[in-house]
Amino acid sequence: MIRTLLQAASLCLAAVALGVGQKYLFPDNAPALYLQSEPLVEGEILAAGAWKRAQAEEVAWIDARSEERFAEGHVPGALHLNEQTFDADPEVFFTLQNFYDKPVFVYCDGAACKASHKIADRLREMRFAEVIIVKDGWPGLEKVIQPQ
Repeated sequence: MIRTLLQAASLCLAAVALGVGQKYLFPDNAPALYLQSEPLVEGEILAAGAWKRAQAEEVAWIDARSEERFAEGHVPGALHLNEQTFDADPEVFFTLQNFYDKPVFVYCDGAACKASHKIADRLREMRFAEVIIVKDGWPGLEKVIQPQ
């Protein structure tokens, strides 16, 4: 029984030592290997790549977030178009008609947000040539540009 208690105490001591070592090696945060993002699928791009591409060619930006989130900050020149406004705002489509043969980047609040996917699907149904979802959305874009 004493041997079992010594083994348990040794395990606890080892766990504490590993925790202290991890805190020393990674003071800001622990490496979360289980939080690695899923790979990009066809029709997706990361914010840094989208922004770089937008600097080299004419693109359209569609912000699929709520009106409030759009007002807090968005890509300069982005059009606000979400599920609630999709059929209600013909002015957006008047502007978008110049982009049928150009890249259209759609973003929302990040990888977990599906609003950009829904808007992208509807734009693809309308035969836009290249509709691309910015996988890391506004949080990623905000890191590579200054909000408007």
